[in-house]
Amino acid sequence: MAQFWKDENKKERMSIVEEWNKKGGVMLITYDLFRILTRKVCAPGQKETVEEDAADLEEEIEEDSARLFYEYLVNPGPALVIADEGHKLKNPASLISSCVSKIFTPSRIILTGTPLQNNIS
Repeated sequence: MAQFWKDENKKERMSIVEEWNKKGGVMLITYDLFRILTRKVCAPGQKETVEEDAADLEEEIEEDSARLFYEYLVNPGPALVIADEGHKLKNPASLISSCVSKIFTPSRIILTGTPLQNNIS
């Protein structure tokens, strides 16, 4: 199982994601970190307010690294995406919704305790 946190440096994160991409398995990642790692490619120029702890991470992701993270995490994507707190993806104009919707995957499961409409695309 691959998992990483904000305390790991860029090289460690890249190594973990690259290994997961090659070998497969389970990847646990927060919405904020996914958005930060992929936003320069999945939504260039789109602005969104970020939490303070995420702001430091965002500054260190360079264009070349962002392209690799996008390739490893989004295209081709995993066989299955399970999104907890799916209500965070409800707004199609949000940056995280925009980035998550670009994941190439045959199957998605959205978990939420908040009622959602049935027409999520």
